[in-house]
Amino acid sequence: MEEEKDKKREIAISVRNLSKIFNGRTVLKNINLDVYKGERLIIIGGSGCGKSTLLRCLINVHQPDSGSLKFFGTELVGLKDEKKMDEIRKRFGILFQNGALYNSLTVGENVALLIREHTNIAESVIDIMVKVKLELVGLRDFGNLMPSQISGGMQKRVALARAIALDPEVLFYDEPTSGLDPIMTAVIDELIVELNQKMNMTSVVITHDMASAYRTAHRIVMLYKGEVIAQGTPEEVKNSKDKFVQQFIQGLADGPIPLRVSSKDFYEDLLEGVRKDEIR
Repeated sequence: MEEEKDKKREIAISVRNLSKIFNGRTVLKNINLDVYKGERLIIIGGSGCGKSTLLRCLINVHQPDSGSLKFFGTELVGLKDEKKMDEIRKRFGILFQNGALYNSLTVGENVALLIREHTNIAESVIDIMVKVKLELVGLRDFGNLMPSQISGGMQKRVALARAIALDPEVLFYDEPTSGLDPIMTAVIDELIVELNQKMNMTSVVITHDMASAYRTAHRIVMLYKGEVIAQGTPEEVKNSKDKFVQQFIQGLADGPIPLRVSSKDFYEDLLEGVRKDEIR
C-alpha cells in the first residue's frame, strides 16, 4: 500500500545510481533516492558517511561522477547551461551549518540580500518581505541589529529567514541544530515543521541528531560508507533489524561500526617510512 501511495506522489528530487569519487576514494556509491514534494526527508549517518557530499551534489556544488540527479524533472548531472542552473537555484534555499551570515550587514539586510540580487522588486516591497520572513522565525523586532548582537540560536533563525526569502520550493538544511542548546534545538525543529506545512515546502535535512530527526521526519534515510542502508518512517527506522542502524540510532560505542576506519594495517603504516629510508 505504501509503495502504491508513493507512486502517486510528485517527485521533487530523483537520484539514480549516483556516485562520487574523491582522490580514488568512493564517497557515494550508487545512491538511489526519491524526495517527494511536500515531505520532510531526514538524512542521517555518522561522520564521513557521505551525507554532506550528497547534500553538495543535490545543490549542484559537486558534480557526481556517474548517475542521474533530477530536480523537478530537470537533469542536473552534466548541465552546462548556467542560465538554466540559475533558474533552478532560485527554486531552492539552503540553511548552512554555521548560518553563514554577513557580519557587516544587519539582520534585515542579510535577509534582503537574495531578494535584491535576484529580483527587481522595489525597496518598499523588499522591506515588507523581510519583515514577513523574520516574523515567520519570530525575530521581526531584530531587523536593525547586527549578527554579533544576537545569540547563536537567533543567528541560525535569521539564516533560516534568509533561506526562505525567495519562497523556495525545496529547502536544504545542513546540520540545523548543530551547536544549539536543547531549547533552541526544539525551536529550530518546530520551525522546520511549521515552514514545511505553512509554505508547502519540501525539506531535506542533514543531521546526526536522532531526537531532532524523530521530531521532524516524515521519512528517514541512513547512509553508511556512502551507501543507503535504511530508509522508512521514523517508526520503521527505530524498528530496523540492521545492526549498523541500531548502533547509530541508539548511540552505542560497541557494534559493527568501528572506531578506527584506516584502510592500512597500523604496524604496516608505521614501518612504511622506515622502509623508504632503507631504500634510499
